[in-house]
Amino acid sequence: FDACSFGRFAVSENYEGQVDATRLSAPGVVDVSINVQLNRSTQATIVQASLQAVEQKLGLSLPGPFDHVVLIVEECYRVGTDCAFAAYAYVNHWLSLFKGDNFKYPAVQMHEIGHNLNFAHSGGMDGETYTDHTCLMGNPLFSDDVGKMCFNPAKTFQISQGGGGWYDDSHIIEFDSGTWGTTSWSGNIIGVAEYNNNPYNDPVVIKLESGTGRDWFVGFNRAVGSNSDNVEADDSVTIYKVMDGDGLGYSTSSLKGTLRSGQSTAISNWRETGMNLVIEVNEINTKANPGYAHITITFGGPDQPPPPPVTSFLGLALTLSVIGALCLGALFYMLCCCTKNSFIENQDIIFVDESYNGESFEENDDDGSVIHVGYAVK
Repeated sequence: FDACSFGRFAVSENYEGQVDATRLSAPGVVDVSINVQLNRSTQATIVQASLQAVEQKLGLSLPGPFDHVVLIVEECYRVGTDCAFAAYAYVNHWLSLFKGDNFKYPAVQMHEIGHNLNFAHSGGMDGETYTDHTCLMGNPLFSDDVGKMCFNPAKTFQISQGGGGWYDDSHIIEFDSGTWGTTSWSGNIIGVAEYNNNPYNDPVVIKLESGTGRDWFVGFNRAVGSNSDNVEADDSVTIYKVMDGDGLGYSTSSLKGTLRSGQSTAISNWRETGMNLVIEVNEINTKANPGYAHITITFGGPDQPPPPPVTSFLGLALTLSVIGALCLGALFYMLCCCTKNSFIENQDIIFVDESYNGESFEENDDDGSVIHVGYAVK
């Protein structure tokens, strides 16, 4: 997070005197036991009891001085829910939970904290929810020795313009083509991993204003530095679309196309004008410092080509060990979701849970207040 945000998301163990360090088991860690029967309790009951135990031990009300709190449990019992999740997180919130050793995986941690930061999932060109492997919100990495990846341009735009302030406005370009045609933009774009090595102030994201909330985004997926473990479309120009919200809030993004040097593609009937918006990659130079892609975006014009084919374009055990990774600023939050998404709506909080068993399921809490519909994949 520190590398991808260039210091805007800093993990800290400094609680500025607001936490009695003698009550911690280790820096940022507190162990508690809860007085509930685990094999007869729902996840909601266990989480609530865990949070209450942490509050009692630390003498404060959560989240207190912390931006994020992570619960780590040893196991999950199948009581009113499916246990085939690795972790889950509350969207635009401070809480997440990891099961077993999943907290050890850097990419899993960043995926879940991404939900805390209001990120939705990143879908791929096959139309599935988790298959954009240019972005950590698509779950491309799942081990303890890899994790150098950031987020796709749609998420980069969101964390810059929709809250978070990770990147300066000067590195984000919004191209509004209008509806009359004969408009264009041409220039270099660089990868987000080289954001701080940018002597010419080139953009890291280009937003294509669609005139609706379903906007498009273009970036250069440079596979170096903090993005060196990238899985898909290394050093290619990548194109995305969000489902709603103008890219500013919680919305699934979808990878729509990838382009190499000399390739181009078109979005047909752009803004319902009957004209195409063409994206052309003139050059990709990875030997330069920083590496860049030179692209041209053109809307309308007298010689509009038809859209060429492009890559699919258009512990819980008898004693619960709870680690409340409590850190100021940005903390040691650990969370992971790993498969198709499901949502639990509870007032204004969306709960994201991940599952693998290939089935759909529903869950109703004891008081009937929670309805959970999940679509699980392996």
